[in-house]
Amino acid sequence: MRHPDGRTTIIMIHPGEDIGKGMIRKIINDAKITRDEWLDLVENL
Repeated sequence: MRHPDGRTTIIMIHPGEDIGKGMIRKIINDAKITRDEWLDLVENL
């Protein structure tokens, strides 16, 4: 995942498995984005 300002974080994809709440929280914190920004990104996949 890459932010327009250059920040990146890696999101491992495992088909057929859900991402846990704790992992989503860590991804959001690592990427320094808001929950709403995360939801917008997920909706646009």
